[in-house]
Amino acid sequence: MPLDPLGQAGASDNPLPPSRPKTGFTSQPSEHQERELNLHDLVVKHPHAVFYFRATGVSTETVQILEGDILIIDRVEPFSNGTLVVAIDAEEFIVRWLKRRDGRWYLVADTEGSTPIPLEDSTLLFGVVTHILHTVPRRAWEAE
Repeated sequence: MPLDPLGQAGASDNPLPPSRPKTGFTSQPSEHQERELNLHDLVVKHPHAVFYFRATGVSTETVQILEGDILIIDRVEPFSNGTLVVAIDAEEFIVRWLKRRDGRWYLVADTEGSTPIPLEDSTLLFGVVTHILHTVPRRAWEAE
């Protein structure tokens, strides 16, 4: 899946709306109420090392990355077997699972039939995908 870099993380406060949406739990004790929600604080652990990318294709089916989704990439998070990573291969940013097999590292796509890419000196691991911001699609129901 190709990616378009959007830039490095920056802090911004986003206050909660005046009323909360009803989700089945309507009454919260005062000690559990939040006055302000800062999305940056929730998803960015290392502000100096976090970057945003926009997905420009659909290929990672397991975590359902769709066209236009925003990926949050942390360059300080440790790489390990089974993490979703952004790598630079053939001068292109790609999203793949990092897999260790028989003492070697591979970049593995979700799509069936794709060939694992052996991690070579020419392939750079850019960072770990920590979060995916995904727009909820609308339902195409007929009017009643």
